[in-house]
Amino acid sequence: MIEQQNQPLYDSALRCHQAGRGSDAELLCRKILRTDPAHADALHLLGVVAHQSGRHAAAADLIGQAISQNADNPLYHSNLGATLQALGQVNDAVASCRRAVDLRPTLAASHYNLGRALQANGDGDAAETAYRRTLQLEPQHAEARLNLGNLLYQRGEIAAAAEEFRRSIQCNPRYAYAHYNLGNALFELGRHPEAIESLRTTITLKPDFAEAYNNLGKVYRSGDRLDDALTCFSTACRLKPHDALVQNNRASVLQSQGRIDEALADYRRSRQLNPRDAAAHSNLLVAENNVPENSPHELFRMHLAWAREHAAAIPPMRTRCLPEPQRRLRIGYVSPDFRTHPVAHFFLPLVKRHDRELVEVICYSNVERPDRTTQQIQQLSDHFRDTREWSDDRLAETIASDEIDILVDLAGHTARNRLLVFARKPAPVQVSYLGYPNTTGLEAIDYRFTDAVADPPHHVRTHCETLVNLPGPFCCYSPPKVDISPQVSSRRGAAEITFGSLHNLAKLNSKVLDVWSEILQRVPRARLLIARSTLSRTCRERLAAEFAQRGVPAHRLDLRQLSTTRCDYLQIYAEIDVMLDAFPWCGHTTTCEALWMGVPVLTLCGDRHAGRMGASLLTHVGLHEWITESTASYVTRAAELAADCDRLRGSRLSVRQRLLDSPVCQARRYAEGVEAAFRTIWRRYCATQCTAAIPETSFVIDTTEVPAS
Repeated sequence: MIEQQNQPLYDSALRCHQAGRGSDAELLCRKILRTDPAHADALHLLGVVAHQSGRHAAAADLIGQAISQNADNPLYHSNLGATLQALGQVNDAVASCRRAVDLRPTLAASHYNLGRALQANGDGDAAETAYRRTLQLEPQHAEARLNLGNLLYQRGEIAAAAEEFRRSIQCNPRYAYAHYNLGNALFELGRHPEAIESLRTTITLKPDFAEAYNNLGKVYRSGDRLDDALTCFSTACRLKPHDALVQNNRASVLQSQGRIDEALADYRRSRQLNPRDAAAHSNLLVAENNVPENSPHELFRMHLAWAREHAAAIPPMRTRCLPEPQRRLRIGYVSPDFRTHPVAHFFLPLVKRHDRELVEVICYSNVERPDRTTQQIQQLSDHFRDTREWSDDRLAETIASDEIDILVDLAGHTARNRLLVFARKPAPVQVSYLGYPNTTGLEAIDYRFTDAVADPPHHVRTHCETLVNLPGPFCCYSPPKVDISPQVSSRRGAAEITFGSLHNLAKLNSKVLDVWSEILQRVPRARLLIARSTLSRTCRERLAAEFAQRGVPAHRLDLRQLSTTRCDYLQIYAEIDVMLDAFPWCGHTTTCEALWMGVPVLTLCGDRHAGRMGASLLTHVGLHEWITESTASYVTRAAELAADCDRLRGSRLSVRQRLLDSPVCQARRYAEGVEAAFRTIWRRYCATQCTAAIPETSFVIDTTEVPAS
């Protein structure tokens, strides 16, 4: 009788819940339970409301009471499973959901909750089966399609995942998370305009969704739409002010825009929010290299601090490589840049020309989005491992089991590095090389490959690694395979000279702008062309204002946003008479490209590796007259070159030929030098494992003591 009296109340409670009025449903259920404490449906609905409001322990108790009154209701068991999963009791959640399925195999909700529990328990295959069964029973189940898509995405089946996200949206066009996941998948597939559209729709549906702003910012950033990216990251920071990741992302855009002081402030804020994030700390170090006020000693201390904070407590692994001095060596290369990237461009000549009778090449690729260059390096490697989803422990254990003799870091502190793997010492000999113009700060890395110009033996030591000076340049350049000859633009008059810069905007610090402005004042008929794919509207406005403060009017500047197409990009050198190098972090790839296009590069030889890369390249090409030792001589030499502009324009073909004939472009000779360096350091290691003497070589190995701080 009481049950019949309470039925209208329960029906009202159910309608309130379905209308999203959970508090009203709760009041009605409690009213029912005052007269009928064993009312199973009221106990269950009250538990569902508690679960949806985040009171999972209370929900589990209430639904458990309902089951004690009616153990054969499959919906009770299904919702108990969802609640237990929220409590982290995943095995019990799976058991409850399986019971629900057994009681009524045609209840879609039970299969869905079972899928969620199995997915949380790490059983992706069984979870997929459960989701697909859900969709057989209820094809318009948007959440099941979303979760199925998530499973496929995690497996790397991105296109299939995107299709499921689209179907989820078809089931529920206002499902913000489906639009969000579709946008992320489309970004992974390289379909950026569609990704932007999906993420914008997400934000329209859910304006407070910080993650959507963050990911939209990442898409914009990848396409060099830095102004839009900064707006998105700034909004994400406002919505989630204590999120270190979005703060770090905002800093990266500011850095790319050349706003280095603001970038440093954001990187430091990110560090405060998450001091244990080694990657964010590495990003800060990279940015610090751009600050002219930071001396080599100050940068050294910063890198040592990184190692103390993140690597000091990591114990070294035991390796089992046989210390045989003459045997074929297993060389492992670790990089996030085996893709269309300057590091890969300089690595390719080496891996192509390695003598496989002397070395076996194993590449460990941490590339986020592989491309054709990734495939090319994979084909050139003896073994290739895609490690982007691997933990540091797994990667280190794999390197050790691969019995790598010499492990080479090609990233330093740049993005997506694996320095914490090197901290574990999975190989007996470890080297840093090519990808970062400074020390790693890690005692676990034994050597850094360089040359005697980039790192002169007489320089005071500001690095942990022992320097190995290669016999030629520290890098090898492979000219692009495009049909484009050095030429001078017909649009300029003979009396006009154009200085140029294609540098990363972070390198254009206030001291660089001071010196370049002085050059323009010294050479009244000159103009300055600054071009970069990241030179957005606000960047152009900022640079124009910076030069105006130094007395350089806008009409003497050509600030241009470049195309990223290789041929279009190289064409701009025809408009440049003299490339002006930056400092304290000078150009490297841009210097090689300029010389290949016949354009002289004026460089200032600095007091650190990052500031001497241009001097190294020009020295090995035999163009010493373009190397200066002070800002005063830099300005004077620029004026001298401007006065002899006709000769420079007429020598473009000869400059290219000098580059091609130089050690900078002799890949086999370069590979022989690297292989000889590997053999030298391997023999030194073997000598520490036995009493064999270290053979003499032509290599300079710097063993200068670290100065007291």
